[in-house]
Order: sequence, then structure tokens, then C-alpha cells
Amino acid sequence: REATPSFRRVLRWRTVRLGPGHAATLAGMTNLAFALSALGELGEAEGLLRTALSTSEQNLGKEHPQTLLCMSSLGAVLHQGGHLDQAELLLRRALRGRTARLGATHLDTLSATHSLAACLLAPRRGRATGMPAEAESLARRAFSGRSAALGEWHPLTLASAACLADALQAQQKLDESEKLRRIVWEGQRLIRGSANPEARAAAESLAQLLEASGNLPEAERVQRRTALD
Repeated sequence: REATPSFRRVLRWRTVRLGPGHAATLAGMTNLAFALSALGELGEAEGLLRTALSTSEQNLGKEHPQTLLCMSSLGAVLHQGGHLDQAELLLRRALRGRTARLGATHLDTLSATHSLAACLLAPRRGRATGMPAEAESLARRAFSGRSAALGEWHPLTLASAACLADALQAQQKLDESEKLRRIVWEGQRLIRGSANPEARAAAESLAQLLEASGNLPEAERVQRRTALD
């Protein structure tokens, strides 16, 4: 929350000195929107990103990296706010644009791949379980690419591993999902510490999967170990 006023000051300065259509000004709008969305202030974040996207398309072009960033960021905020159909459309456009401009294995493209996979997993009207098969394919690409580029224990790699585990579990592919959930649990404990909320959430996801697959003793073991950490 403390960072938000500084982002606002930077945005005001860039708007006055550089103009509202300058790439640096648009980046400042995106940064402020990120900060606001992290605080749950999704309405203002969405408004900023819609303005940034429209301005960026007009001034920089529809395929400019800053435009694609605005598009992906707006999609993420809409996903966070539960506007899944709008989010999906924007995230697909961002993924197509980044793939064409940067290639499938660029980290920005992998970020868009992961974001779309996560959006497709969310249930929505008429689709109680989302679209786990397509989400699985996307999440595999994100996990594989991030593993190669960043390493197995990087937080972004673990996020994609968790997303892939979700997609697999939604399709009752429990054995592979369990392997990934163990990787995520081990990785979060390694990089953040066993008492960190991310590590505890990973342990809870693993325990829930073990319960769903009928392995109650192992689920209890994971829960006991988490309680002792």
C-alpha cells in the first residue's frame, strides 16, 4: 500500500513531461494498476488498464510490446474480478501477439501462456469445471518453458507447476497431479520456508488431492508435518 502514492506521483510526472501516449507513461499506468490490483482495488485498476490499452493501441500500435503488456494485464485484472469471458478474449489476443512477436519460449510469452491456462481453469456459466484439457496443454508449455529458462525451483516455475496440477486433477489424472503437487510443496518450502503461507497452501492442496485419491494416511502425514513446521 505504501508504494501506491509513489506510483501515482511517477504517473503524474510522466503524463505532464512526456505526454499520455508515451511508452513510459503507459508503463507507469500499468505499474499503478498492478499495485492497485494487489490491494484488491480492481475497479480503478481496470479503468487505468482500459485507458492504457486504448492509448497504446492508438499511439504505439496493436502489436507493440507495451500494448501487449496492457492487454495481458487487463486480462489478468478481469480474471481476478471474475469477468472470465472478457479476460479470456484479451489473454488469447495477448498470447497470439507475444507468440508472433517474441516466439513461443520467450518469458513474456510463457507468462501469457500461464495466465490463459489459469483463466481457462476457472468455472463459469455453462462450464462448471472450466476447460481443463486446453488449460493442461497451455500449462505444460508454461511449466516446461519456465523450467528450462528459470530452473525448477523458481517461483514462476512453481506457479505453472501448480496450474498444471490443477488442470490434471480436474480431469482425474491424479497420479501426475500428485507428483507435481509434491514438487510445488518441496519447492515452496525450499525457497520460502516451511511456515510461509505459500508453502502451507501447497501442502493443503497436496493433502486434498491425497484424500480425493483415497490415500488418507498419507494426507494425514502431510497435514501433521505442516502443523509441526
